[in-house]
Amino acid sequence: MTKRKRHPPARMMIGEENGKVVFYIEFDGVRVAKHGYSDSTWSSLEPGFKVYSGPGGVSSGQIFIERNGVLVH
Repeated sequence: MTKRKRHPPARMMIGEENGKVVFYIEFDGVRVAKHGYSDSTWSSLEPGFKVYSGPGGVSSGQIFIERNGVLVH
C-alpha cells in the first residue's frame, strides 16, 4: 500500500486591495494566489503554484492547488 504524502491545510482569506474585495489562498503560511471579486481566474503570487476553483467558481468552496504540476490540495 502506498502512503499518501500529507500537505499542510490551505486557507482562503478575504482582503481589500485598492478598495475592492480580493480572495487570497494561503498554503503552508504563504499567500500563493489571489482572486479579484470581479475576475474569473486566480493569479499566482508564488512561482510554481497554480490555483483554480471547482464548478461554480470561487463561491463553490472547492479550491484546487497545484505546486510544480502536482495536486497538493
